[in-house]
Amino acid sequence: MTPEYHLSSLRTVMDYTRILVLSEGQIAEFDTPYNLMEDKKSIFHSMCQKYVQSQHHLAVVVHKF
Repeated sequence: MTPEYHLSSLRTVMDYTRILVLSEGQIAEFDTPYNLMEDKKSIFHSMCQKYVQSQHHLAVVVHKF
């Protein structure tokens, strides 16, 4: 199953003390943003990577103009 999330909301949750990640209606992860981001196997880490990649592509497109 493909996870559904809103990439721009990741910036918002980075200031939270804890993050709860659900997968298929079950708790998959619960920890601080830092710990989840540092765990390369975590769903949250994957989400952050996708966010960074999307921002990089956006920056490249804007830079070309």
